[in-house]
Amino acid sequence: MLNPMVELIVVNGIPQAELVRSVLEGNGIPCQVISSGTASSFGFTVGPMSDVPIYVAEKHLAVAQEILDQLFSAEEETIADDDNLTDALNITEDSDSE
Repeated sequence: MLNPMVELIVVNGIPQAELVRSVLEGNGIPCQVISSGTASSFGFTVGPMSDVPIYVAEKHLAVAQEILDQLFSAEEETIADDDNLTDALNITEDSDSE
């Protein structure tokens, strides 16, 4: 019996799609990245023309969502750490003018 593919996430551009694909496949979840070619052909990086949907088998959906939750929460923590470092070093936009 075939397991239908379902949309897991829509990401912005081919580089982010390849990152997600790499993480999923590294965790044993096969996926399909479906690109119209517009994003890569014309270099669109914002807006609906850069949208790239990623599909997984329905049976892998819950685990794939957990993996992405971990991936994106780790990215948010990294951004927060960068902000904390900036605060700790008292770096402001005006620092360059001194």
